[in-house]
Amino acid sequence: MARQIKHSIDNVLEKAMLTFWRHGYQTTSLEPLIAETGLGKSSLYNLFGGKRALHAQSLVFYSNREGYSCSFDT
Repeated sequence: MARQIKHSIDNVLEKAMLTFWRHGYQTTSLEPLIAETGLGKSSLYNLFGGKRALHAQSLVFYSNREGYSCSFDT
């Protein structure tokens, strides 16, 4: 079961990463993030803590996927 949750979070992070790339951090509101990830507003906040934390985690996801070491304090 944990593997499925991890895969789902990776999927959400990838979709969020692409949304931030398309719109930029400043102009990305919660609406496109919710639409792209399929998460509800409360689920997004429960899982990631908000837009800033989701952005930071999507950057970590990208850097890890590309073989870089990256971490942020959120």
